[in-house]
Amino acid sequence: MIKIKKGSLIKDLRTIFLLLLISFVLLATLNALQIKSENGQFESIRDSDWFWTDTEVLSKESTQNSEFSEITTDSIGNLHIVWWDPTNYLGAGTDRDIFYKRWETDSNTWTVTEVVSESTAESFAPDIAIDSLDNVHFV
Repeated sequence: MIKIKKGSLIKDLRTIFLLLLISFVLLATLNALQIKSENGQFESIRDSDWFWTDTEVLSKESTQNSEFSEITTDSIGNLHIVWWDPTNYLGAGTDRDIFYKRWETDSNTWTVTEVVSESTAESFAPDIAIDSLDNVHFV
């Protein structure tokens, strides 16, 4: 008989859910992208041009539940993701803080996880946007 800790199973299921959600949002975002063809016209990227990749853990530093992720892309295809997490990462404390990571299309790597909201109060329900100059904005 295998014994599973209740808290451990719930954390694993939440992590799997978060990763599936990220994959779904990423696919939806990529399907909505447009590319500029050789004649200068913009063309939509077809669903058939994309495929699912293996699941990847983005916040290996986390020891808690990473939840409420938001994802967007900039003009050159870098992915930007924010989420909240109560992990005491980089001395942020055990209250919920907002974390950020970026996929660099040039190097095909993720940047180091950053804490973008550090306070003694709870931070949750992050949102992210990219303006026309590719500046990242967090709310």
